[in-house]
Amino acid sequence: MELQGMIYSSLVYQSMDDPGIAFVETDRDGVPLDAPRGHWGGLSERFRLEIQSACRESDALTPDTRISLDECFVPPVFDLYDSSTTPTVVGWENLRDFARVHLTGPPGSGKTSCLRRLALEASEWADTLPLFLQLRELTPEALTIAGLVRLVSGQGENPRTEDMEAPLGGARLLLLLDGLDEVPTLEMRTRISDSIASLCAALPRMRVLVTSRSTSGLDWLPGFTHMTIRPANDSWVRHWLLLYFSKRGDPAAANDVGSRLALDQDLAELCRSPLLLALIASSYRHSPRSLNDRAAFVENCVGTLLTDWDWAREVSRWNESTYTPRQLLVILGELSLRLVSQQRNVFTRNDILTSHFASRLDSSALTIIDTCQSSGLIRNAGHDKWQFSHQAFQEYLAANCLVSMTQHTLLDLEDRVDEPQVRRALGLSCALASDPDDLLMSMISHGDKSPESAESTVLLLAEVLGQESSASQAILQQCADLVVEGVDRQLRNFVHVKARSAQTNTGRTGNSIRWQRTLEASFIQEDRLERFGEATFLLRRACFGPSASLLVKSVSRIDSEDTSAYFRALRAPGRLAVEKIVVGDSLGLEIAVHPGLDAKAGPRGG
Repeated sequence: MELQGMIYSSLVYQSMDDPGIAFVETDRDGVPLDAPRGHWGGLSERFRLEIQSACRESDALTPDTRISLDECFVPPVFDLYDSSTTPTVVGWENLRDFARVHLTGPPGSGKTSCLRRLALEASEWADTLPLFLQLRELTPEALTIAGLVRLVSGQGENPRTEDMEAPLGGARLLLLLDGLDEVPTLEMRTRISDSIASLCAALPRMRVLVTSRSTSGLDWLPGFTHMTIRPANDSWVRHWLLLYFSKRGDPAAANDVGSRLALDQDLAELCRSPLLLALIASSYRHSPRSLNDRAAFVENCVGTLLTDWDWAREVSRWNESTYTPRQLLVILGELSLRLVSQQRNVFTRNDILTSHFASRLDSSALTIIDTCQSSGLIRNAGHDKWQFSHQAFQEYLAANCLVSMTQHTLLDLEDRVDEPQVRRALGLSCALASDPDDLLMSMISHGDKSPESAESTVLLLAEVLGQESSASQAILQQCADLVVEGVDRQLRNFVHVKARSAQTNTGRTGNSIRWQRTLEASFIQEDRLERFGEATFLLRRACFGPSASLLVKSVSRIDSEDTSAYFRALRAPGRLAVEKIVVGDSLGLEIAVHPGLDAKAGPRGG
């Protein structure tokens, strides 16, 4: 039977009052009273201290991304997969209720930190000996009873097996095996998986947790429960940021970073990964303005997942590869640009096979896809379907590819600025280009073609103004002027209506800053209203970005109280919310800036 994650042989008593009820007599630790007992002695105390020393801190990409697991650990939530189609949610406090767990998650999701934290907690439990082992450092022979005795006892080639008799026989050994996917070869992974299965059969009461990036070894581990780490939610991120910056003597920085995440949905989505969240926090500590350099930061995230995270931990995955990380990025750039051009997010093996560069490599499409999936850059989206794990990755890779394209290719895409993916890729390409002035001038010219082109160009230029760029100040000021003029032009389509609720409100209502307008009933065009709402989020980010002073200067040149009030609302601190409203027969737009960090981030791009 299994009790609190442990497997025992014990007498089961049947209730005389209700034959359908059976029970086992246990002590206060949940151990059956008739289970074998053992005494730890000095061996346990010595090893407890070693465990606490080895597991007190997380892995780290850089020194300031390392966190203390006994002071700054924020427990994650897990999805348990069984025969049902819907996963079961499992909290951290319930993890110890399972005897055998295969824990999976993308790179940087916190798998190793979970095992180390569990080892710290288990080192304080009565009669428990946690063993934290990284599988890439072990041989299959180490995962035997004799091998575990050597690891625990530290007595050389002739350890005393009887020292381990109690924990091994009494279900008190907690084996924490990290990184099945980090074992360098498939042949060695298979042997180690076989050793784990044999060890579990020999010691049926032993509790085991194994981690990997994928479930590739699950079939070799019979009797294991499969769980995955859920992506972090807003509450988890806020809690982590507060602990991280408080530990470093700057708790106010947590609110500042939280405000940045509220302005930028791309950053907020990247923060679902604890590794990338630590990278964001570290970047902010070195230079708060670095979070405005979206292109450089996303480039850093892609490089971290593809190579840097493994190399920082001395994990090698490229020894047997027939292509280099740089070549893989070229393939992904071609793929991303094709997806953006075709307004797609999902791709298949055929998309890889038709890549101009991939066709020259001696590697199958599935090999390339497996590398990308293992690195966390892409994820499965169904049978023979994949997509990038973050939309920002696809747009950055497409933009990076665009920068190397001919001017003719760029001009072809400029005619499609009204398509969101194309617009965001072009905006990032302006940030990546060493001299984007000509590109920006051609985008500015595109806005003169039609009123629809002008509105799309406002969105594109707002995207550019919200991030770092090496464009000249004169060109950026011209972009700011055109954006403000475009907003002023669109605001003229908004009118006062007699209904009291639709009048302008730019003062404080409760603790919120509100600005509200409606459209004339004869001018109801919902798509234009949605486009203006999207522009609002982009401009909100620009108002707090590197071009904020340029926008202030442009607004000062406009003789319009409506436009001034609109930008005053955008510059107010807090969380932005944009909602469509209906007043009578008219559609309207309400912009509210709420204090605090408890609201949802806006649409993508804002």
